[in-house]
Parts: sequence; C-alpha cells; structure tokens
Amino acid sequence: MVEKSVLYLGGGSMAGVFGAGIVTKLQEENAHEKIKTIFGASAGAFNMAYFLSKQTRLGSRIYYEDLTENFIDAKKILSGTAQRFYNRFIFRIPIEKMYNPINIDYLIQIAKTQKVLDIDAIKDSKIQAFVKVFNLDTKKIEYLDLKRNTFQRLHEAVSVIPYYFPNNQNFIDGEVISPIDFDTIRNFYPHEKIVVCLNHSPEEGLSRKTRNTLEGLVATMMYKEIPLVRIFYNKTNKINQEIEKIKQDKNSLLIFPPENNPSGNSTTDKEKLLTTYEMGQIEAEKILDFI
Repeated sequence: MVEKSVLYLGGGSMAGVFGAGIVTKLQEENAHEKIKTIFGASAGAFNMAYFLSKQTRLGSRIYYEDLTENFIDAKKILSGTAQRFYNRFIFRIPIEKMYNPINIDYLIQIAKTQKVLDIDAIKDSKIQAFVKVFNLDTKKIEYLDLKRNTFQRLHEAVSVIPYYFPNNQNFIDGEVISPIDFDTIRNFYPHEKIVVCLNHSPEEGLSRKTRNTLEGLVATMMYKEIPLVRIFYNKTNKINQEIEKIKQDKNSLLIFPPENNPSGNSTTDKEKLLTTYEMGQIEAEKILDFI
C-alpha cells in the first residue's frame, strides 16, 4: 500500500505562482497517488483545483498571462477605502458599486471561459480536497469540499478582504483570518506526513504587522461585528507560532520561496512571475523526497 500524505497550499494572490510551480512539478512526477488530501487557501485553492484536474500548466499560465492586467488595480485602494468608510459611518452604498482593488470575478471568469477548469476531472480525482474559508455567520474557520459547487467554493476561498467586498456571500478567504491552522490539520490526520506550502517567507516583522493592522481597520468597516483589527494585528504573531509548530513536528515539512524570490502579492511583472514559478518547481523536489 502506498503511504499517502497531506498538503496545505497557502495563498497570497499573485505570490501564488510559487505554489503553481510546486503543483506543476508534483503533477509531472505523478505524485497524485501519494497524496491523500489537499487543503487550499486563497490562491492555493486555485492551484489545488488545477492539480486535481491535472491541468497545472494551464492553470499556472493564468498568473503570468491573464492576471498581469485587469486583476489588481492599486488606484482603487484609496477610493475603495473611502467608500468602505462612507458605507460604514455615513450612508449605505450598494455592494455592487464598491471599488475592489482585486477583481475576483475576473479571475473566476478566466477559469470558466479561457483557462477552462475541468470540473469533471476534479470530481473524479481520488484525492480529497477542501478550501479553507471563514464563515461570516458563525465567525469560524471551515473547510468546504471543493468537489461540490467547485466555482462557488473557489470564489469564496479567494474573496480576500478588505480588497474585495463579496456580495450575498457567507464565506470569505479563510487565510486572511487564520494563517495555516496547523493544529486542525494535524488533528484531522494524526499519523500522516503533512507538507505545508507557503508562497511567501514565513519571517514576518514590524512592516508586516503594520500592514496587517491597516488592513484590519479597513476590513472592520466592512464587517463591524467581527473584531478584525485585533485578528489582523495578531496575524504576524500567529503565523510565527504556526511555523514553530510545523518545525517541531517531525512528520511535517515546510516549503516556502527562497530569499531571492522576486514576486509578492501584487507583482504583475511577467518575468518575475515566471522566475517565481520556476522556483516553485525546484522547491517541489523537497516534497517529492519527503513523501
């Protein structure tokens, strides 16, 4: 019997091209039979979907062919923030008129009409697949089956606040609320090997904490009943704690980009994205050796 492992594929918007490189290498080395379950967060949910359908080359091209334009609009950050402030404290603005710096609907449309995701192949895959989301009603992290209502699950998983204001949606990107959540995965699978793939360096300091706090302030304007300022502020400490848990777990492996990685969450330079994609393929060799 083949020993099977568990994967966690993290998010990070455009930085997810690193994870796309990882799943591309895993597919090309026929690693599917060695994987029992995959958890995907944000961009990792998309990488997971194209891995399950065995279309990783196609899915990876989305980053450097389609998302370099019409996906991230930095000019809408200030105007979108102003709208969220106005909506929270002055007068209600219809959600469909909100400015979103990240165009999630455009991403979903690409997967439906251009880099067409094979839904039947996903359903036929023997690998269990779950997207990590935050339930706005219960205010808890949940793991939803990707094989049921796949595009809806993907839309929910990549609805990253405060950069996208979802309309009529109970679930949002879970990783912006709870990074990794390693204890839950280990409790689900107490004996299996676990591979945690991040798309950014795990070392986060003051600058990251400052950004988290600002994002939390804007996110609170969207969901006043959830203590998002505190949650976002504590994310840096929480992810550092998660990293220590993974390192201390002898049956787990942590993968993240090398220091010279040129891509971040908002990178739209094709050459930089391709470089990061290739880095992901190289780092995937460690996974193949581990599992």
